[in-house]
Formats: sequence, C-alpha cells, structure tokens
Amino acid sequence: MKHKTATETADTPAVFTLLPEDRFFQSAADLQRLIARRAYELFAEKGFQNSHELEDWLQAESQLLKSVPLDVSETESALTLKAALPEYGANDVEIHVEPKRLFVTGQHQQKSKEKEAKTSYFEQRLFCSLELPAEIDPDQVKATLSNGELRIDLPKVKVGLKDAVSLKAAA
Repeated sequence: MKHKTATETADTPAVFTLLPEDRFFQSAADLQRLIARRAYELFAEKGFQNSHELEDWLQAESQLLKSVPLDVSETESALTLKAALPEYGANDVEIHVEPKRLFVTGQHQQKSKEKEAKTSYFEQRLFCSLELPAEIDPDQVKATLSNGELRIDLPKVKVGLKDAVSLKAAA
C-alpha cells in the first residue's frame, strides 16, 4: 500500500499514516535489535557481570539515539509540536501518525573528526514517541523543517453536535 504524504516540498518531512504492514514497524524492530546488540557488547566489556542489564540497555540507547526535547502546545482546534533538529534535513526525518499517537524518526549520517587523512562517519538516529492528549486527523497533519526547527501541526478531530434522534414506538 502506498504511503500518503501531506505535501511534497523540499523542506517538508514526509508524513505517513501508520498501517499494520508499514515499514516503520520493521524499522522500529531493527532499531531495537541494534540497541540490544550494543547492550550485549557493553555487557561483554564488563566481563559478563549480571545485574547491570538496565544500565547497559540505557547506555546503549544513549549512544545510539539522539535525545530531542519536544515543545507541545494545544489550542481548541489543534496541537503543535516543535523540536530543534539542526543537523537534520527534511529527507532525514519521517513523521508517522495515528489518531492518538505520533512518532518522529530520523537517521542522519554525520562526519566525525578526520584522522590521518581518513574521514569516518557515524549514524545519528532519532526516535520519539508521543501519546497525544487529543485525537487528531492523520490526513490533515502538516510538517515543516526550517532553519533547524521541526514544526508539526496536528489538527484535532472535530466533534460536532449530534443531530437529535427521533424515537419511534415499537409496534
């Protein structure tokens, strides 16, 4: 099934509505395996000492994932999320939406210091999950990345007044 994007401009990250067969779920599983592998490496480096599993896992996450503070504001009709992502371009970031949940993922290759005429690269990963305080309309989500700031506008589902229902007496 083809993913839908909100808009198709160079400074707009892709916005996807999550589907059960979505490749996002495979990416999340791959990320979990990568963290587990790094946590095991840390466990091995400590001489396979037990009772430090959580510490190893959290250290692996901190080494592989970028922490991004999120600023969320709410009005009657929408939620707005802002995040500083100075190293990322629009092609590096994806926004996955569900009616009550938002995921921001990204991957960015960055140069590290050059040593002996060699340039090494490392991948910086971004993974944010946010439970939303109100139901949103995934088809109306808009995202922009400008001057290193990601802005996501999440229109709330409009709840209108229901029409009166007339009752008929049973025969």
